[in-house]
Amino acid sequence: MDKASQLLSERLQTFLLFCKTRSFVETAKQLGVSQSSVSRQIGTLEELFGAELVDRTSKPLSPTKDGHLLAQTIETQFEPIKAVIRDIQEHSSQHIPLRIGLLESLTTEVAPKLLAELDSHVGSTLCLTGTCDRLAHKFASSELDVIIVSRSFSELKDIRRHFIFGEPSILMMPSNIAQQHEKWTWTNLRFCGLPLIRYYHESAGQISEHFLNSIGVVPPKTIEVDTTGVMKELISQSMGWSITRASSLLPHKETVSSISLVPMPEPTMKRELYVIAKSTFNESLYRRIVSLLLKIFKEGVVQELLTIAPWVKKQLLIGDERDPNAQIKIFE
Repeated sequence: MDKASQLLSERLQTFLLFCKTRSFVETAKQLGVSQSSVSRQIGTLEELFGAELVDRTSKPLSPTKDGHLLAQTIETQFEPIKAVIRDIQEHSSQHIPLRIGLLESLTTEVAPKLLAELDSHVGSTLCLTGTCDRLAHKFASSELDVIIVSRSFSELKDIRRHFIFGEPSILMMPSNIAQQHEKWTWTNLRFCGLPLIRYYHESAGQISEHFLNSIGVVPPKTIEVDTTGVMKELISQSMGWSITRASSLLPHKETVSSISLVPMPEPTMKRELYVIAKSTFNESLYRRIVSLLLKIFKEGVVQELLTIAPWVKKQLLIGDERDPNAQIKIFE
C-alpha cells in the first residue's frame, strides 16, 4: 500500500479494494484479514453513511449506486493528494543515501547503468556486490537497504519485493566434450568422465545440489568454487562441466568462446531475480529502481544474453512495473 493510501481510514481502504475485487473473500485475502472483518468494516461504513453501499443480492457482489458514487468520489478527489505526496517524496529522495547490493553477475551490464541513472536522484551511494547469501546477510544486518538477488525471501516480513527477470539455467562445458552429443541428457552428464564444477555450497551451490538430488543425479566427483570466472577457466582447461546462467557469463563474455554453452536437459532449472527493499525505504526511490531495472534488462541485458545463448529466447521472463508478482514472457 502506498503512503498516500495510508491517509484513508481502514474502512474506506477496505471498501475501495472491495469495489475492485467484488468479493469479500478476495478482499480479505489481499488485506490479510478475515472475511468477517471485511464484512464488519463495510457494514460500519454503511451505518455511518446511512445507506447501503453493497448490493448483496447480486452475483457476484457489487457496489450499489451510492457505493459507486462514494468510490468514484474518493478516487477522483484523492488523486491530487497522491500527486503532491509523490512530488514531496521525489524531492526528498534526492537527499537519501542509497545503500544497494547486487549479485556479482550484474556488475558489468546492470550496476553501472543503474547507478548512473540514479545519481541525480540520491545523495551518497554505497554499492556492494556478492553472492545472494552475502547480500542477504548485509540486508538483514541493516548494512543495505535494497538488494537485487536470486531469491524471493518470501519468509521475510516488512519488506517490498518485486520480480524483475527470469532465465533458464544452461550447461557450461569444455568444447571437446560438448561435441560428443548433439543433445545432452542427465545420464550423459553423469557418466561423461568429468566432475561437476559447482558454486560454493553456502551460495548458489545449494540450489544446484538440491536440484540434482531431487532428480537422482549424483556426480561421482565435484569441485566447488565461489566465482564464475574461476569456474569458466577450469572448464576451458577441461577440468569439468557446470550448471550456470547466461547472465552470470556476461562479465566474461569476451572470453566465453573458450568454452561451449549448451541447453540444459529436462527437467531444467531457472533463476529468478528480485528487488528486495526495507518497507521503510523511500517509496518513490524504490519505484524508480524497479522501473530502471526492468528497462535495463529488457532493453540491454536480454540482447546480450541472446548473443551467447540464443536458444533461451522463449524462456526469458520480465516483470511488470504495476504488478510485483507478474512474470511475463518477453518473446512469445
